[in-house]
Amino acid sequence: MSTPADHTTGTYTASSIYGYNQSVGSLDAAAGELIRANSTDNGFKNLQDEVQAIGSFLGLSLTGPTDRAAGNTITAAHWNQLMNDAKTCFDNRFSVPSGSLTTAAHGASSRSTSWGSASEPAIAHTFTVSFSSEAHCRGFFNAGGKILFTGARSGGTSGSSAGTIGSQNSNWTSLLSSMGTLTFDLNNLTSSGSTGSSNGKGFYELTKPSTTLYQVRFWCIRK
Repeated sequence: MSTPADHTTGTYTASSIYGYNQSVGSLDAAAGELIRANSTDNGFKNLQDEVQAIGSFLGLSLTGPTDRAAGNTITAAHWNQLMNDAKTCFDNRFSVPSGSLTTAAHGASSRSTSWGSASEPAIAHTFTVSFSSEAHCRGFFNAGGKILFTGARSGGTSGSSAGTIGSQNSNWTSLLSSMGTLTFDLNNLTSSGSTGSSNGKGFYELTKPSTTLYQVRFWCIRK
């Protein structure tokens, strides 16, 4: 739940990636202090609630002990059951179901000038997704966060005759549509469409100065 592990990007090693960047401390017992069945700071039930909340977020069916109430005994079996639940949550920490996620639109990036010419054969179109901190970014992807991309083209010269600008525009429109939605997560990039190929790399496999994640081949023959 706490600060995400400082995992070096460039490779994806699941065993060393964890942390949702959330607050912790539900069971706040000091050394030598009794752990009670139910208390505002040193209660076993507090830890139960937190593990159960993570299990619910991950869509898991936990098998831990019944909730402890004031006056209940805490046995070794109760601790073992709760620790097994904690391990189940940890082992499934990347398997966040869609029901626990929400989708929000974060703007669009567009270009209205012409795309390329004899003097400018390649165009770089850049947009930025910003996070408040490195921990925020890691926590986002660790907890099932994804970045979704779509592309579209409209306007300009129309027409279908081979070798014309209208035909070229039509081809670009079709290409971007068939690419579908690109979904970028902690260790992969997938497409819902039928065009292009993914390099199978996600956030933790990004390298400097840039990383190629997805490629589409488009042939243009000029006459």
